[in-house]
Amino acid sequence: MASLDFEREKTAFREYYDNNNQLLKDAEEQFKSLVNSLLSRAGSLEPPMVISRLKDRDGSIEKFSRKYQARLEQRKTPYEIKDYIRDLIGLRVVCLYADDVAFVTETLKREFQVLDETNKTGRIESTEGTFGYKGSHLNLRISASRSVLPEYERFAGIQFEVQIRSTIQDAWSVLDHKLKYKKSIPVYLKRRINRLAALFELADEEFSSIHKKNVELLNQAESVLSGADAEQTDGTPDKSASSPKPALPLSVFSFIPIARSHFPDYLFSTAAADSFVHDLLEMESSFSIADLEAVLRSHLPAVKKYAQATPYRLNPYTQIRHCLYLTDPAKYKFILFDLQRENFDAWLKLSKE
Repeated sequence: MASLDFEREKTAFREYYDNNNQLLKDAEEQFKSLVNSLLSRAGSLEPPMVISRLKDRDGSIEKFSRKYQARLEQRKTPYEIKDYIRDLIGLRVVCLYADDVAFVTETLKREFQVLDETNKTGRIESTEGTFGYKGSHLNLRISASRSVLPEYERFAGIQFEVQIRSTIQDAWSVLDHKLKYKKSIPVYLKRRINRLAALFELADEEFSSIHKKNVELLNQAESVLSGADAEQTDGTPDKSASSPKPALPLSVFSFIPIARSHFPDYLFSTAAADSFVHDLLEMESSFSIADLEAVLRSHLPAVKKYAQATPYRLNPYTQIRHCLYLTDPAKYKFILFDLQRENFDAWLKLSKE
């Protein structure tokens, strides 16, 4: 029962927290797992980091006292502390790029009941000369359609907060809290902090711009390579393995489409692909995407047979290395480890007998 007696309401909140502690912990894990699952299936989004926490009991009371108690008492408004601690369960979604924040926000808004939304990015960008923490905050509850499912019905009435940030926004939030914790710092220090905030914002935009350009280059390479497929007389694509590929220079952007066409179930990250391409070009600087396609077309069937026969797991990069070794064992001798080479040579010898 709501009242204006702070000591009474403190006791009531402590009892609520202690009596429901396991339920709240279970809800925290369930919400985190659900958000992770939803975002892992969200199209081309780079999987973000999702972390969670259950707010400390006495820390929650201190927050209520600092933010709400005086105002409620002035207005003679009875209260229950738990109704004002909407982030008792808190999740943080940290995306790689600033552009992903809006995408994640809209995804979660579709999947949960939205109780409140705070667009800190919009607030900052709608003002001149203001820089600082940008991100999106959502107060959510399990949707009506999910609340009837056995795994969620226990948590149907529990709300939680999600903070959605880019990696740089997350870093700035932590630093900004420490740097500006004392509001009475000198003006010249505030100016320095604001300049630093502007640099963080610029870095966030540059990372997003570079990421967009990377995606654009990858799409261009895929378009060129797919357009290189010959057409049959009836106008349908020629699916034959002999379809020529253009002599594009080998790069991470041209490598990934070719690799995906041969290993469609494998997720090729740009970082791993870039490292692989760099190592290959170090060995042969003139190596082209047409060369790679020819190598895979000639030797991948045999390497796939070997991959099924060996007890060792060969990921696509390792299989491509085996294909290169088959192309020219002398040139590519050290593209495989000694044990890999010995095992492969032994299998090749047995397969010829």
